[in-house]
Amino acid sequence: MKNIRSFIILSPSINGKKIVKRIYLFTCDPKLSLKRELEGKLIRASGLVMNEKRLIQLKVQYDILKADLNSESKLYHIDTTDTKSPRETAFELANDLLRIMESQLNER
Repeated sequence: MKNIRSFIILSPSINGKKIVKRIYLFTCDPKLSLKRELEGKLIRASGLVMNEKRLIQLKVQYDILKADLNSESKLYHIDTTDTKSPRETAFELANDLLRIMESQLNER
């Protein structure tokens, strides 16, 4: 998480303009995430990374990162726990990208 935090805070720039405009943090309830992962699989066993214990640990770290970087406008958090479909998440992401592009056009 230290590397991610450093990347967000110290994002590279070219000619004084930041290269990274937005960093998306997607999270989901660990149990639901595992359910979604295993839904279409023939084998229903969890692996080394995709297991409930590891996903709970990751979610805790992501929540800490989100809280630490809450004031950073580059960080945009999308919690997919309550979304009805991947399309809903994609729509939210597309709307944010359009807002960024519109803002850059207005800066010119």
